Amino acid sequence: MQPRVMERLRTWNLRIKATSSYDWNLISALNQLQTSKVRLGLSAVIVEKTAYNYRKAHKKGLVRGRTISAILNAAIYIELGTAKTLKEIADATNIKRKTLEKCYRQLIYELDIKIPMVDSTKCIVKVASNFE
Repeated sequence: MQPRVMERLRTWNLRIKATSSYDWNLISALNQLQTSKVRLGLSAVIVEKTAYNYRKAHKKGLVRGRTISAILNAAIYIELGTAKTLKEIADATNIKRKTLEKCYRQLIYELDIKIPMVDSTKCIVKVASNFE
């Protein structure tokens, strides 16, 4: 079959499977999560935890009025902790840092996520490597 025909068949198959906007939103979010996984080099555990947090945010209605990718990448930042900075995630995903910050704060507040204190010894290696 021709590539265009196959693409149309895939599209209709997705449309038949996803019956509501909720399903469409989740399908789109999980596809974007796989893209972010490749761009940021995330592990499967981080991806699963991020998907769980995204689903919780979606059920609470936090995604409404915001982009899927902003909420998704804020959830990634929550799971990564100090491994990557917010600026690194923003640069890798083409989202403004300020938008990510707002979504991050909202997820922390609305989902009642407890962020552990940052161990400064883990940050020393990263800071030292910047000076070389």
